[in-house]
Amino acid sequence: MPTDEQIALLAKRRAELPTWATDSVTIADDFIRMVCAADPTPYLADYDRFVPAIDEMVGSQAITPDDMGRMRTPLFCFIAEYLVRTLAGTWVVDDVADSQYFAQYMIEVPLGSGPDVLRLSPYHLAQGYLTSPAPRSLATALRAIVKRVKGDADIN
Repeated sequence: MPTDEQIALLAKRRAELPTWATDSVTIADDFIRMVCAADPTPYLADYDRFVPAIDEMVGSQAITPDDMGRMRTPLFCFIAEYLVRTLAGTWVVDDVADSQYFAQYMIEVPLGSGPDVLRLSPYHLAQGYLTSPAPRSLATALRAIVKRVKGDADIN
């Protein structure tokens, strides 16, 4: 049973979700412009094309605490938009009171053609990428998610 504080936090996050989802697109697109020096607008449905440039810039970099603070939110937004655009994901707020992700913004992606879904935390995916030792590969991490969602379908 959620506490009163949890109920209040969940209500606040749900109310803020539409604004966050919209702002996330802008943050992700700005991140692409910074990393790739490219306008993402013509490629909105093809975020895959930007992943190698992110890996090139960040994959072998030693991440300092300042880098972490500067890059975590934009990378979080990029990963979230990647999941939305690539896997037909939707933004949700985790409402499971005993979840480690309670009241956090998540991306829910459909598993196959049935009613099953997978909830992913783009924040924790970004955190994991940035804190893993170099060389790190966002491309590999995202391919693993795509494979998990789509099964053994042919993926890049």
